[in-house]
Amino acid sequence: ATRGSPLPTINLLAMGTATVDVLGDGRLLKEVIQVGDGPVPDEGSWAKIRYRCCLAAEAGGSGAVLDDSSARGKPFVFTLGQDEVILGLEHGVSSMKTGERASFVVHPDLAYGAAGCGGGAMPGVPPGSGGDSAFGGPGALRLEVELLEVGCGGAGTSGADGEEAPVLSPEERLQRAMIAKDVGNADFKRGELARASSAYESALQLVGFIGADPDVEDVSWADAARREARDKLAVSCFLNLAQCELKLELLLEAEGHSTAALDIEPANSKAIYRRGLARMHLGLLVQARSDLAEAARREPLSAEVRSQLQECTRRLQASDQRERSTFGGMFGRGSMYPEKDADPSHSGD
Repeated sequence: ATRGSPLPTINLLAMGTATVDVLGDGRLLKEVIQVGDGPVPDEGSWAKIRYRCCLAAEAGGSGAVLDDSSARGKPFVFTLGQDEVILGLEHGVSSMKTGERASFVVHPDLAYGAAGCGGGAMPGVPPGSGGDSAFGGPGALRLEVELLEVGCGGAGTSGADGEEAPVLSPEERLQRAMIAKDVGNADFKRGELARASSAYESALQLVGFIGADPDVEDVSWADAARREARDKLAVSCFLNLAQCELKLELLLEAEGHSTAALDIEPANSKAIYRRGLARMHLGLLVQARSDLAEAARREPLSAEVRSQLQECTRRLQASDQRERSTFGGMFGRGSMYPEKDADPSHSGD
């Protein structure tokens, strides 16, 4: 996570006398509510938790509730080290023993940033909402977590010791994928493009677009409404992944993921545009111009699209000119062999 922003003053008394500074830099403060005596989860293992996420409130009060697993009637399962949840929750759970309940105050750097994610820390929460007694600024969260169970291997898989991880329902997979996407968005806003890419890939893996066996039909998404929600999420993740890869100059990957978005939604102008950019920088100028012209047709008011179309056209014209100069020079130097007299009997005077 980004450490460039200055940390606000921390009021440990607001957390209680048993406060633990989990990371040692004041960004994740923990208070144990109930001691656990089970194993601590490792990276790569799955954790089953109950949690409640709130905006951290002023003067130690209770902030607005953003998410509560009990409202869904079942625990939440995620795999550590896969960028499926915010860093504050990941580090917090990594510090817990099975059976433990704890409360955490999470600095915005380990959550969704001071401005929130997508207009708020969670949908419907305005940017800059909430402060907190420990950090005194917007974007901080308070998490109440109970670690119920841990196991080896990712959720929905079998661990190395044969222990079966919980099998996720399509709704649970979609929910986890949406959280992973939000984590990616927060990483992207902080400029952590590699982490953001990993989070988007995790989301796509959860809903079966990455890592699935193409020869095996997944009937989990046979329901039309469920499939529509999955496809909408996948298009968004493929687009965001392509944007990261363009910035990282991973051009072949950006072209491939833009095309993957178009396989789901053929008329998506952002996917057409981003594939056009990738192809232009790969030197595939004819294909790039076709994509960018189509994007400009669909987004006629976009100055950015028009500018890139003009740049692609300029590069294509320059390439054509170089080819004409090369071949024109090759064939304009005359024959390699001297011409013979047409009349063999004529030898001149």
